[in-house]
Amino acid sequence: MIEQILVFLFLMVIGSIFLIFRALVFRELHKKNTYVFIIIYNIFMLIVLLKVLLNF
Repeated sequence: MIEQILVFLFLMVIGSIFLIFRALVFRELHKKNTYVFIIIYNIFMLIVLLKVLLNF
């Protein structure tokens, strides 16, 4: 149970770092849509996490 929460949080952090790194590579960090994409990704991961928790 706790392991799954940690895995999801780990995936959220890794995904965010990957998205920020990708934005740096393509020099898109100054664009607003980059931050919106990161926020949407994290919200999506939180929704998945809540669905997993509610199934238990």
